[in-house]
Amino acid sequence: MKKFVTLSVSAWVLAILSGIGFASGPGAVPAGFGSVLPDGAIQFGAPACPDIASTEIFRTKGLEYATSKEFAEAVVAVASGSSRYSPEEIPAEWRTTAAEWRAYVKAYPASSASAAGSQYASLPGADQTMFLESRESCAPSLLYLASLEYRARMGNEEIRPVFPHVVRAGTHDLSVRIAEKRRMDGIFAKRAEEIASRIAEAERLGAGECAPGGIARAKMDLERARREAVGIRTGVGETEALFVNVAGYADSLLKHQQFASRKGIRCFAD
Repeated sequence: MKKFVTLSVSAWVLAILSGIGFASGPGAVPAGFGSVLPDGAIQFGAPACPDIASTEIFRTKGLEYATSKEFAEAVVAVASGSSRYSPEEIPAEWRTTAAEWRAYVKAYPASSASAAGSQYASLPGADQTMFLESRESCAPSLLYLASLEYRARMGNEEIRPVFPHVVRAGTHDLSVRIAEKRRMDGIFAKRAEEIASRIAEAERLGAGECAPGGIARAKMDLERARREAVGIRTGVGETEALFVNVAGYADSLLKHQQFASRKGIRCFAD
């Protein structure tokens, strides 16, 4: 049987693990966040655990590496038993969690979260977030051991481990963010419609010809705000700021064209 304790694993690691425990067996809450379809595709239902790396506690502690492909491979290594940090008895659900983690990171890379045309992780349904209430949501023990594997692979002892209590705090923060986004869903949707109407009116009055770049920018910024409104990587405050900015820009375009229309001129420039 695989030995968990090696010369490279210090006593403080064992001390931490002794107080963690592993969720498995009857009644255990699944650590995963989606399901693997028969054809091997990943169906993401519940909120994606890798996005806990977008929470404030992960950012302030410098743990954004949790969304990297390298960390995902470390998660897979621990869950498959090929890591020196793999426990002697590996919870059955860890393999699914690891496979989904790797697939999610590949599908929704954090580096392109704000890029035009990138894939966005959308808000899950209310019934799909209940697992976040569990102490073992997002497999804190697995992520902690994976962070040790990742640090070893990177050859950098200065890399901070992802301690279980940080995973639990990040999971809680993510669930709060999701709840706040849901409460604002109708408000953001209405705001988007109002801004789109202003852009359309400005375009009707000639802004498309007088300021084609401005119209394109307004539409692009509005699309980003809409996507962020239904995404889980940004909070309500950040999303609100995007809407405020695009609303101000759309108003400026519209006012310029309205002034030009009243003066009987085609275009108006400051």
